[in-house]
Amino acid sequence: MNQITHQDFGLLKSEFLNVDYICLNINSSSNLSQIASYFQALGFNCYQKTREENKSRKELNNKNNFQNKYELNFITNIPYWNGIQVHFAGFHANYLYELIKRGLDFNKFHGIISRIDLYYDRRNQSTDKIHSQEFINSSFLEFQNHHSRKNIQVEKNQKGLVFKIGSRKSQKYYRIYTKDNFLRFEFEIKGNFIQDLQSLLLEQRFEEFEQILSYQFFKHSFKLFHSSTQSYHLDWLMDRLRPYQHRNLLTSQIEVIPSHYIKQFTFKEFQDKLDLITFFQFLVYARGLKYKADSLGSTHYRLVQLRVQDFLHYTKRSNNYYQLDKLIKFFDKLQQNSLIQVFSDDSYRGIVTIPEVNLFKTSDQSWLAEIWMAEELFTYLHPFLFNDFFQDKLTKYQFQVLFEIVKVFSSSNVRKEFNIQQFIHSYPSTLNGKLKIQIKEHFIQYLQVLENQPKIKAKVLLLPSNEIHNIHQLTYNHLRKNKTIVAFEIIDIKFI
Repeated sequence: MNQITHQDFGLLKSEFLNVDYICLNINSSSNLSQIASYFQALGFNCYQKTREENKSRKELNNKNNFQNKYELNFITNIPYWNGIQVHFAGFHANYLYELIKRGLDFNKFHGIISRIDLYYDRRNQSTDKIHSQEFINSSFLEFQNHHSRKNIQVEKNQKGLVFKIGSRKSQKYYRIYTKDNFLRFEFEIKGNFIQDLQSLLLEQRFEEFEQILSYQFFKHSFKLFHSSTQSYHLDWLMDRLRPYQHRNLLTSQIEVIPSHYIKQFTFKEFQDKLDLITFFQFLVYARGLKYKADSLGSTHYRLVQLRVQDFLHYTKRSNNYYQLDKLIKFFDKLQQNSLIQVFSDDSYRGIVTIPEVNLFKTSDQSWLAEIWMAEELFTYLHPFLFNDFFQDKLTKYQFQVLFEIVKVFSSSNVRKEFNIQQFIHSYPSTLNGKLKIQIKEHFIQYLQVLENQPKIKAKVLLLPSNEIHNIHQLTYNHLRKNKTIVAFEIIDIKFI
């Protein structure tokens, strides 16, 4: 299990997080009129309410300006606090935070930040298999079954549903609610924890402050949803955290291959599948090669050189002319960058783009390859890492099944659907009954390996019967009436 610290996170903007609420505590002896005048000069109209939940309010000092774009509320009756609070909501809070980063003088009002709300907006997508309201309802039922002691409730408002997790009196409180075309995940932090961070703001250590807030947001979100089977609408969370599982594994002694998010389409040609696996193997092999560092424009590159025969030996394929010729054609194909079109992530395609490949023969008739590779590739944390079973002597059916598992698993959703009947029907040649059984057994065997690692949960779902079975008790007989095995990915990380 790889450990995660606040240093693994970036600024709020880079994590697509926004400030939605800020609350300041000020002493009851403070001069509210002077404080209001200070904020009015900064563009805030000031109002006063007795309690936060009250709808009625009044102007504080009759100095509000219609040209002011922002507003705040002074709350004078605060439970458990002998003082006054100043509340900023929505874009008003966001603007206040921008002023803080510009050097807002806390000495003007002796304020202490007592609450900050952060949110992440996940836009609805055409590929979503369930609506956002269904996600909330399903998540609520799952929490009832698995987190019975948690304080949870679902409410309906004018815009849709709100799923509340935790107590408003606690220092950490979570909400999910539907908006026009997206789902908002909101985290409320208050009390001693947020007050202890104020020193970072006063010392203008904004990067560290935001890293800690980002860390807390993702930590609490993952704590709530890491075991959820309602995986739709949680892709943003799992995609952000998944790569940290593999931080140190590429340097281990275990033979592995990395993978990225792969477009879920059918690979018609066997050679295309083999080339993609060879590409993954080459990414690992290239890490151990000597290189010359250089730059092309603003991008740093490594120029690596290798004997093609040495790489052939690494892949454990037969050392003959036929296999060597296929590898030479692979490196030629590498420069065309046609392989990388299978990846769904535009930024990753940019990283793995190979600008130049040179192939030539030496005096002893050995093939050498010189390849320019982006430096970023050698420190890149891939979201998926698999044991390289492709180095074993596989039958063509084992290879095809393993490739399908890697392809399906290399998707954003933690719900991995292996449609075995569709796989068999799309096979390029006719399969007899015995081969169909073997293919089903191969799927079960390799999924059992994934559970042992562990990359998936032991319980799998069979469709269309909706039966739940332990993967180690599954046989091909279970797949006579079922078309699909649904496995649920485990993301094995620890926040410290």
